[in-house]
Amino acid sequence: MIASGSNMWLLPSIVIFWCLSVVACTDSPLKCRHAASKNCILQNVNYVQYQRLPQLPNLADKHTLQIRSGNIVRFSKEFSDSLGVGVTKILLGRLEIKSLYVKPTWRYLSAESNKIEELIVDDLDEKLAQADEPQEDVESVTEAIEEEPRENSAESGVYEIQYLSLKDNQLRSIREVSAFRKLKELLLDRNQIDYLEMDTFRGMNLLKRLSLAENKLTHIVTSGGIVLPTMEFLSLRSNQLPYLSVKNWTMLQLTDLELSHNQLVTLDVENFDQFVSLENLAMASNRWYCFWLNKALNKLALKYITLSDHDEECSAMPIEGICCSMTGVAEDQSTFGNLFDRINNLNNAQALMQKQTELKVKQFEDGWKQTFNRLQDTVKARLKKLEPASRDTEKIMQSDVNRMLDDLDDLNHSLDTLKSLGKEHAEFERKFTKMHYMVIEAKNNLFSAMRNASKLKQEMENFEQEI
Repeated sequence: MIASGSNMWLLPSIVIFWCLSVVACTDSPLKCRHAASKNCILQNVNYVQYQRLPQLPNLADKHTLQIRSGNIVRFSKEFSDSLGVGVTKILLGRLEIKSLYVKPTWRYLSAESNKIEELIVDDLDEKLAQADEPQEDVESVTEAIEEEPRENSAESGVYEIQYLSLKDNQLRSIREVSAFRKLKELLLDRNQIDYLEMDTFRGMNLLKRLSLAENKLTHIVTSGGIVLPTMEFLSLRSNQLPYLSVKNWTMLQLTDLELSHNQLVTLDVENFDQFVSLENLAMASNRWYCFWLNKALNKLALKYITLSDHDEECSAMPIEGICCSMTGVAEDQSTFGNLFDRINNLNNAQALMQKQTELKVKQFEDGWKQTFNRLQDTVKARLKKLEPASRDTEKIMQSDVNRMLDDLDDLNHSLDTLKSLGKEHAEFERKFTKMHYMVIEAKNNLFSAMRNASKLKQEMENFEQEI
């Protein structure tokens, strides 16, 4: 009887444990924080895929859903469908999400600071292939925008999403984003993206803002031309790009372009003609080649394009506040590439450096002369005024003494300025000498490589003859 009684007490514990293991026998239903609001805010939402869905409140009369806390590692299609069709704006807090299904009816989605590694979309290959038909010019793209049918997404299968923010996640690929043809703003900062195909954005004729800052991009590929007629802001800041081809990008509304903090040496354009609306360009903290940079900045100045950032410190001579190198070589350029072209570029760089040096020296000389002449004139004028009074000390007024003291202060300030100019001149000479020898060393290395290549070629020819 005692054993039987113990078993009776043990049975409820077993039942409770079994219930918890399958997510609860009697889940308490979740409630919106403000029931009357069209914006439903939920806390502590937990869902494990393939187990019973949490008891969500009725969202039929809601248009916005915020899930601020909980744990939903797999934000699956099943869970998304349980939200109903009325909710079109989704804001997800830190829910440890790794996989995220995007529902076609959603218009706004923010899922920042999660662990998202993959996006899941419906199979739209046929529709996307139809939208991928080549567009010959900007006018045809504009016509396509104006004629775009306004179908219901539930019926057409087309994604309605216009705003997507997935900052601070773990995405490596964004291929699935190509399904979101109605996007206006796409924010992908601080992910793990290292390779990007611009074709991903083909057909996004409404896209205005695109940010891929602080990723790990090393290659951006454009097959054919890409037309983004409404793009206004593009950020590729803080990546690892050694080279960037933009000559086939047509973005007529682009006003802000961020390229700073990469490893760029040159671009394949100098005049940015395809960006006719460009106003602000950020390009500091790269490895720019001085000869290219000088030509590019001259052309940017003619278009009234503003440099929105500058390098604070440079190991070499800056141009318009942007650091550059006289011997810059892109990482994808062969060490034994076209040596004649590289030597010619070094000669051009040396000529440019000589020209800039002469200009700097002239500016220093003019500054010294102006400051010295001003000091000399000031001293002569004050001494002349005090000359009569100096013969009779009783006639020297306190005001004269005060003026003389002020003049001495001015002289001390001018002398400090001269000293500062002298230090700047010495620093400039040091940098110039360093760059001069760097250019000479680079040219010698190239000539040595040419001689070695020629010698190797001769040895190969001799070997072939012996065989």
